[in-house]
Amino acid sequence: MIQSFVRIAAIFLFIYSALLGAHFRGILIPEVHLMSLLLLAGMVIVWWTVRTRAGWRWQRTALDAALPLWLLAFGLSLLFNLDAGRRIITGIWYMGIYIGLWYMLHDVLANRGLSRRTVVDAILFTGILVLAFGVVEWQLGVQDSGVSPLEYRLRGVLGNPNSLGTFLAVLLLLILGRLTALRSSAGRTLMGAYLLACALLLLLTFSRSAWLGAGAGLAVWAGLWLIQNGMMSRAAVAAWWQRQSVGRRAAVAGMGLAAVLVGGAAAVILGLSFLGDGRGLSFRPELFRVAGAMFADNPLAGRGLYTFGRHLSRFLSQPPMAVHSHAHNVLVNIAGELGAVGLAAALVTLVLVLRAMWRTGQATSGTQRAEWRGAAAAVVAFGVIHLMDVTAMLPGLAITGILILLLAVVPPQLDAVTTPRGQRLRSVGLVGLWLALIGSGLWDGQLYSRFTAVLAGVLEEEYAVTAADLQAVVAADPAHVVYTAQQGLLWGVAAHAGDVDARQRAIAAYERAAQLEPYYAPYVANLAALYWSAGEPQRAITTMQQAAALAPDSWRLHYNVGLYAEQQGQEELAREAYARALNANPDADLYPDWGQSPLRAGLRSEFADRSAMARVALLIEARRFDEADALIEAERVTILPGQRHVLRELLALAQHDRDTAAFWLDRAERAPTASELWRLLGELRLAQFDDDPLQVQDIRARIRAAQEYHLLTRDYGSGPHIAAYQFLRQGLPRQFVPQVFYPADEVILFYLLHNS
Repeated sequence: MIQSFVRIAAIFLFIYSALLGAHFRGILIPEVHLMSLLLLAGMVIVWWTVRTRAGWRWQRTALDAALPLWLLAFGLSLLFNLDAGRRIITGIWYMGIYIGLWYMLHDVLANRGLSRRTVVDAILFTGILVLAFGVVEWQLGVQDSGVSPLEYRLRGVLGNPNSLGTFLAVLLLLILGRLTALRSSAGRTLMGAYLLACALLLLLTFSRSAWLGAGAGLAVWAGLWLIQNGMMSRAAVAAWWQRQSVGRRAAVAGMGLAAVLVGGAAAVILGLSFLGDGRGLSFRPELFRVAGAMFADNPLAGRGLYTFGRHLSRFLSQPPMAVHSHAHNVLVNIAGELGAVGLAAALVTLVLVLRAMWRTGQATSGTQRAEWRGAAAAVVAFGVIHLMDVTAMLPGLAITGILILLLAVVPPQLDAVTTPRGQRLRSVGLVGLWLALIGSGLWDGQLYSRFTAVLAGVLEEEYAVTAADLQAVVAADPAHVVYTAQQGLLWGVAAHAGDVDARQRAIAAYERAAQLEPYYAPYVANLAALYWSAGEPQRAITTMQQAAALAPDSWRLHYNVGLYAEQQGQEELAREAYARALNANPDADLYPDWGQSPLRAGLRSEFADRSAMARVALLIEARRFDEADALIEAERVTILPGQRHVLRELLALAQHDRDTAAFWLDRAERAPTASELWRLLGELRLAQFDDDPLQVQDIRARIRAAQEYHLLTRDYGSGPHIAAYQFLRQGLPRQFVPQVFYPADEVILFYLLHNS
């Protein structure tokens, strides 16, 4: 009875952590965040009570020798980078959680408080839910988006194709381990169907890192199976084959054929994915160079745990580039963040893990050995994936990695820590660690709950009041840039409405935010715009130049420099800024405001330099329909489906083909990649074609409403990720105060709307 309860509880806890509690969605929702901490605290209390009453003894773990090196790496990263201390402390807190879970779960497994089978069951049951959600999403996603079934990238309940792919790669190998451990034909049939479903969904993620990881894991599994079954020669394989029944031979042959077909299809798709769909490897070297520069800054200790995102904006233009929290390679990431000490810790850990896995494999037999093979192969897959992506940034996947590592390295018999002093040290250390983690987590969680509750005041549009109410949160955690920056944003909006006192408060907040995160261009640009509105034009120009230098690929920031300089009579500086805007985006001169000054009107881009969307739109206007149609087809990879469908609609309307235009508008409205304004553009052009003045008037009103500045709409599309992925906080989607010129959508969209 007790064992059944423990099994059910373990399965529930893993399902909860993987799909909600340790997922970004759970971490970002304050109520779930606090509930997860309380659940964790309860789990720790139950574990400690059971181990005390049962008289459990601490066992040595495979990673004991590596722990001091990791602690040294974390400590040095903080000591040498105190300017990024708040980020680093966040990273250290999560590392502390993982260390605590490692020792706690190892203790439970080693003392038979939990069986390996139960751990595998927890992941397998979670996998059933993940697959069910994936199937539903794929069906609805293909139906709603209008893309072909093989063009839809499955994201699943984990919210990201690569995260989903990582979990499915691990799941695939654990299923394989369980399949070979079963003896009943019914069980093998069910597990075989589960294996096939998992493999198909893994393919639909189109996650190349997960495919390669799964392939490496399968190769390792096959090698271990051959070694452990004494089949390392052709004669041994032939003898084994002769001993099998006809049915089993057919099953093995069928599985082999399916593996060859699936593997071949994956290999072909993998190769094609690098050729022109925008998913080449060109971006990886950029990320690696950032980590390399971080390592060069401090080869010994790096630039601090969990600070890659901070330095990414130092070297690469944000905006418009996406926000990332890691270098897409765990070793490169460790080098940049933790330096040589971190790399040494990683190398020692790798050696210890491989040695422990081999010893554990030799010590197991029977069904335990079959499930060990699956776990060991899953560890290899997990490691290979992290040479191309760092999906363990999602805590639920990090916990999954801890579980499979425990399954792979914990042998049936362990050596206990023999000395009473050693036993006491572990007890005191683990109790102290959990008290510190849960205590600080609850303090931080209640502060975050207060922050989100106050931030909800933006719905009432009482911006100054909401900003003032945030002061207690800012004062309690002044080094947390999200709290300070959000307060500055609210003061900035209030200042735009005429509150002079709010303007000075906004300036003070953004000066602090820019000091905490000096490389994030939106904070610096906001500060520049506030200086301008405060009557400090030269300071505003200099500060906006700093923002444009931080984000040189953002044409809007160069445009702001030009506007300020032109209004101050600094024509040479303005001309240079406008030229840089055109260099960053050759379509910038199509923005309706561009031609409002003679200086800007004299600067124009060549047709060949423009984006594919702009060239299509201009070709349609010039009634060069065949060229426009050919260009749409040629650029179908670079133009997102939603925009592409609207452009096809405009092409059809220009040729007076209403039925075709309506068809493409319907496709656009179902495409997830089309913004509201693109859909409204399509509706407006169709209403104009139908000569329906009431409909035109209504759509124009909706367009004006959609273009209004609002804190709950995005301007820099990836901007909110800096709060969510780099500080694990919800934040308002808006990044720029209204005083900054920053149109959110593509220039060509505003051009088409202006000419409608």
